Amino acid sequence: MAAAHTLWQAKERWGNACALSFEGRTWTFAELWQASSAPAAELRARGIGSGDRVGCLVGNRPDWLFWHVAISRVGAVAVPVNPAYTPSEIRNVLAAADLSLLVFDSELAGATDATAGNPKVFALPQTASLPPGPHGWTPPYEEDSELPAAIYFSSGSTGQPKGIVHSNRNLRRVAELVGRTWDYRPDDILLLSMPLAFVYASIVGWLSGTKRGAQMLLQRRFDAEAVAAAVQSGNLTVMLGVPNMYRAVLALPAAGGSGRLRAGLTAGDVLPRDLDDAFFARFGAPLFDLYGLTETPHTVSHIFGTDGRSRPLSCGRKLDSIELRILDDAGGEVPPGEIGELVCRTPYNFLSYFRNAQITAEVLKDGWFWTGDLVRQDADGYIYIVDRRKELIKRSGFNVLPSEVEAVILSCPGVLEAGVVGVPDRDLGEKVVAFVVPTASAALSESAIEEECRRQLAKYKVPSAIDFVATLPRGATGKINRKMLREMGRNRHA
Repeated sequence: MAAAHTLWQAKERWGNACALSFEGRTWTFAELWQASSAPAAELRARGIGSGDRVGCLVGNRPDWLFWHVAISRVGAVAVPVNPAYTPSEIRNVLAAADLSLLVFDSELAGATDATAGNPKVFALPQTASLPPGPHGWTPPYEEDSELPAAIYFSSGSTGQPKGIVHSNRNLRRVAELVGRTWDYRPDDILLLSMPLAFVYASIVGWLSGTKRGAQMLLQRRFDAEAVAAAVQSGNLTVMLGVPNMYRAVLALPAAGGSGRLRAGLTAGDVLPRDLDDAFFARFGAPLFDLYGLTETPHTVSHIFGTDGRSRPLSCGRKLDSIELRILDDAGGEVPPGEIGELVCRTPYNFLSYFRNAQITAEVLKDGWFWTGDLVRQDADGYIYIVDRRKELIKRSGFNVLPSEVEAVILSCPGVLEAGVVGVPDRDLGEKVVAFVVPTASAALSESAIEEECRRQLAKYKVPSAIDFVATLPRGATGKINRKMLREMGRNRHA
């Protein structure tokens, strides 16, 4: 629901300013609002109203925004579905969401197969082919409504998908905080090339930027050459991405010059210091790691300032409106420097997991959200993500943090990327398996990496196997897909 309020207010304040550019076309805020009118009229004609769940299985193109705002305009609940999911994953999400209607793009691979025979679908035509709708709007709810506004589902490829429910108030508060934290402003142009079906692009990017009058540069998919060109021409000021995207831009020999680029935001994976240094040297713009989950879309973050690059590998300090604890297995707070689970209470914690009170109760306790992320905090309050609790490798009774082993492997000359997982072992419980992507010109050997691991790590942390691969499997957001990596490990070494 926050989408309609936010765009309406932007239209009233910056109506004739450019709001969106996509493949050579542009829309002002007023035109973007107008473009959502016909879809909103179509939804009303189909009887969609307050509280109805409407899925949006559309790729990164303006139609996603048109329909997302339209769903909000009629008071319905938006359910973004990632078009990168397989047909099986899409069917699982649709079954769990119990939609009143699904808007989908029949040109997307897998979308038609996943929706075949479903009577509650609306195949997306060109927006211009819809009959025009009224441009005016009377909100069917209060701006601070605690009614559900959006549900973001996991894929649930091997189990029941989890639907993360956010209210209009949650999303409004997140947008206000993100926009203030990153100082979005009307002369900004933000890159949106991450999937709009995820909170990073749709909330941290579009919703937060629109609330402060920023323009969006939307890409159908990430295009490093187009991004480099936009930077050089001054048509990009803030990038939103993951580390692998920044590496792709740096890999272009001709890319350089800051233009108006003032920062790159990154999330999902730990930001290596060498990547930050290289990007800053080439473009004169710092990279800032931010931390958040779909349940709490913006929890801690670097703040723009002179100390922004002084804490390598940190994702920043907690924001003023957030309470944060770092707890051990017994629930006690750990001292600075020690590792524990991050637990937080924010003004915008998610409402619940959709129709799953049991799992909700396991992670939401007295308003505190147990993230499942293992972190440490230094004496100045800076947070360092260590690993996901569920990613811990249990070897011979000892805990092995994949990120610790990965950091050592990445320090070896000639290593571009590394992914470490646990593989079941009859004697050890689990053994440590490393997948390594070498740089193009590297002549790496397993023995050289093993020797460095033995030099820096305890014996039980040293990988039992090191496999060289061309690429690491990644999900739609660019993060390493550890589920697939573990499957690779089991197939090769179990």
